[in-house]
Amino acid sequence: MPIDEWIEETISATKKLSERKFGFLLEKMQKGDILIVTELSRLGRNLMQIMSILHTCMEKDIMVFTIKEHYELGNNINSKVLAFAFGLSAEIERNLISQRTKEALARKKAEGVILYFTRQAFVH
Repeated sequence: MPIDEWIEETISATKKLSERKFGFLLEKMQKGDILIVTELSRLGRNLMQIMSILHTCMEKDIMVFTIKEHYELGNNINSKVLAFAFGLSAEIERNLISQRTKEALARKKAEGVILYFTRQAFVH
């Protein structure tokens, strides 16, 4: 399969779609194009954002292939149900990770550890 355009996104998916390379790519895509992503969770940071992007793809008759899940999502009811399920599970997973991180930081604070935050990471 020839690849016409390849993008790597280094900006957070929490940014607006219009601020991401992916947003510009999605605008350029046309009927019959295929979007290949590593996994659905890479499209956005929450279920609504992922579903909105998939909806746009389905309206434009763009197929979405996921590498990790091995799915081919098109404009049909099975694809919509599958996309919803995976988008929801990705959002739940992110929320659980965030919750565990906050709990671990609170535990460290209760133990008297002072954490210093920088843009790259946090250290103690």
